Amino acid sequence: MTDDPPSTSASPKKPALQIQLIFQNNVIPFRVRPNTPARKFLDTALNMWHLDRGSVRFVYNGKRVREEDTPEQLGMENGDEVDVLIEQFGGSSS
Repeated sequence: MTDDPPSTSASPKKPALQIQLIFQNNVIPFRVRPNTPARKFLDTALNMWHLDRGSVRFVYNGKRVREEDTPEQLGMENGDEVDVLIEQFGGSSS
């Protein structure tokens, strides 16, 4: 008879974070788990604002948010904000 410790393969769930996505003074609050890929809340925001993915970029603390990033990887905390910016192409240096 062996006394095996309980399995620790199931990691404890981390509490959800409250974050906000901001686009042209419009705010959408989100409640997300730290390990949820950003794709989920980014796609939801795009649908709510009727935007195409290629027309905007998402920025958190000056860094672009990629679809595969998680709030935990980005170091997000409760109340943090993600800016949604119009993607600009072209331009001239003159």
